[in-house]
Amino acid sequence: MLNLIKNNKMEKVFHTILTTKRHREIGYCESSDFAKIELVQLTPDEKNLVVSFNDNSQKFEFVEFNKEIYIKTKSLTHFSRDEEKTILNKQGRFNKQSVIKILLDLRERKESNFSGISDSKFLLIGKTLYNRYCKKSELGITVCGNLIFSYWLSIDIEARNTNKVFYPLNAKNFERVFTSQKKRFDEGKPKKRVGDGHVNFSYPTKIVWGDKYK
Repeated sequence: MLNLIKNNKMEKVFHTILTTKRHREIGYCESSDFAKIELVQLTPDEKNLVVSFNDNSQKFEFVEFNKEIYIKTKSLTHFSRDEEKTILNKQGRFNKQSVIKILLDLRERKESNFSGISDSKFLLIGKTLYNRYCKKSELGITVCGNLIFSYWLSIDIEARNTNKVFYPLNAKNFERVFTSQKKRFDEGKPKKRVGDGHVNFSYPTKIVWGDKYK
């Protein structure tokens, strides 16, 4: 089933429902046998920035829509690396028609799965494509490190991870976490390499906060 509609806010929406081979051929029904692919189109003025930053020479950007977090698309499942690279080279030059063509291709590939498919949700803001990343409450500041067998600390902005310390996302929290973790790292930093020789303190740079997160 395909739908192209406008909701009350005049966002143009593309919506398609798909099923697995297992369901179509033998009638098997589990939640993982059904999925949807959805595209919502917004104008640049409707963009609700959460945060953008650089990390390990890569640029990341998160936006919020309907209490969910979307990330500027950097990868696509069900496509080869070469296909993915070709598609993402168009980032910043997409239009509704070109994205729908990609999503119809994605639907065909997902439907070839015998079982185990999941929803895919996208935003097209201006000419830039974003995909759903996590719930709004799940995006935050994480801290992880090892100061015993090697010596490293990492601060990240990402979805909640059970193996990392998690802090709510906003500029004040980030500054507080950064200050305390840098002090912790500097106080015990070895003068020479230890353990596996990995001595590093990594964190996001060139951060731009959305208005609600400043």
